[in-house]
Amino acid sequence: MSHTTNTFVSGSRDVPSYEKNISICLGANGFSFSIISVDNELLAYGTRTFKSGLTMGEAVQTLRSAFAECGLALFGFNSVEVVVLSEQFLLIPDHLFEAGKERKYMEPMATVPVGMGVYSSHVDTLGAQAIFTADTNWVSAFRIVLPGVKLCCQYSKLINGELTAKSDMKSLLVMHLRGERTDFVVYCNKKVQFINTFDCANTQELLYNAINIMKQLHLEDAALEAYVCGDIDRPHFDAMRRYFPKLDLYSGRALRKSTLEFQQLHTYRDVLIFS
Repeated sequence: MSHTTNTFVSGSRDVPSYEKNISICLGANGFSFSIISVDNELLAYGTRTFKSGLTMGEAVQTLRSAFAECGLALFGFNSVEVVVLSEQFLLIPDHLFEAGKERKYMEPMATVPVGMGVYSSHVDTLGAQAIFTADTNWVSAFRIVLPGVKLCCQYSKLINGELTAKSDMKSLLVMHLRGERTDFVVYCNKKVQFINTFDCANTQELLYNAINIMKQLHLEDAALEAYVCGDIDRPHFDAMRRYFPKLDLYSGRALRKSTLEFQQLHTYRDVLIFS
């Protein structure tokens, strides 16, 4: 089998497909997904791992069998979103963007690896297009299996109206940990000031990059609010809080959770499918 079922939790409420939104986060060796009703009730959550190097046909079969095991029909959703954890990313303002030229925008900035395509998605909060790379086989597989899928990258989720509003009259640092990489976003006075991803193999490297960002942007420790999400554990969090007294977990938007299993989910770990 090309995939393994790690987690699947579902509620008992029967909701028509056209009142459901499915959000999927695609990583290097697996994906997680949530199904949320249009009135913000969490209906299902799951995680899967898969073998690396799958062909497009194998990826299609992996998706179909993984969701079939959960008893999920893959059509008729109100919206379908796939979030890609991309290592190559840039922003183009709306007034400068031309559809179909995504690769031309990316190639002067970075070498696009073999097997990767260049895609775009709109970031409403910034009035800009996010240009990013993603595995071509998986993008094609999702488009075959989930008609009408919308593709975006992690920054399209970490830059949102909720976090923008939280930064009113203050500075806000958001850190999304994912393995040995961390995505950083800084908001100041309801505007995005900084976006980047750094290698952070341990807590010391994470803190070094965070403090360096603060110094470059002339942010004061006492006034800064910080949020962390993703692959964060208690030792990580406690070490970081010594440097960021106002540190808190970012768990995405508020959701109604009808079952005890949903209430026990640590949504900050998969915040990209809950924000």
